[in-house]
Amino acid sequence: MENNNKGLNDSLENDTDEMSFTDKIIALFTEPFNLFESIKNYPPRNIDWLIPVFITIVIAIFSSMVQMNDVEIKHEIREKQLQGLQKMVEEGKLPAESYDQAIERMGDAAKYQIFFTLIGVPIGVFFQFFVIALIYWVIARLILRGDLVVYSHVLSVTGLISIIGILSLIVTLALSILHGRMNTGLNLALIAQPETKGPLLTLLKAIDPFTIWSLILTSIGLSKLTTTSFQKSVIAVFAFAVILLALSMLIGQFFPSFGG
Repeated sequence: MENNNKGLNDSLENDTDEMSFTDKIIALFTEPFNLFESIKNYPPRNIDWLIPVFITIVIAIFSSMVQMNDVEIKHEIREKQLQGLQKMVEEGKLPAESYDQAIERMGDAAKYQIFFTLIGVPIGVFFQFFVIALIYWVIARLILRGDLVVYSHVLSVTGLISIIGILSLIVTLALSILHGRMNTGLNLALIAQPETKGPLLTLLKAIDPFTIWSLILTSIGLSKLTTTSFQKSVIAVFAFAVILLALSMLIGQFFPSFGG
């Protein structure tokens, strides 16, 4: 009987050792190794990714609305659109007599921008989140040999790390308003020449502290979930990031409108 009571007390004591969501957020910045070790040792919690994803959606929508209504940014966007139409006319892709009609269609599309934002942002955020988590789960299982890693744990890790992305969104909004340019992030593109475009601009945008910070945290998370070395996890995570960047640059090369 005494042994049973001791076992029950030990079980209750172990249950209380699990971090609360608030503690996990603090640990993300102060002791990420302990955080992800704790996540591995307890059942996955949906709250770990639901709250960050919801906050990401809210801030992304707010940021988009604020930027679209900023006078300088609206002027910059319109100038780029007009330049694009003018280039199409010069290249013969758009008949000159259709130029005015194209401008009118641009105005009509702007009226529905709020609707597209309210629908598109949540879909985009959820899709990107689950796909990225799925890819990291595949990396954990196939490359890092974490045969026991479950997708739900990877969701928790990816969700908590998305807090860094939320900070990036806030900084991007502030810089965009300050510089009068849409989606101006804290990256090397800030010091690039105005005429910089295409793959080079994509590369410069990818080099920012928030991205590197997130990749390092992801490496820590996967190393803890798979009990593999941090060095091996870093190589796998950053290799995936480089491949993704190379694909983005390739798309920017052949489809300039997607290259920034």
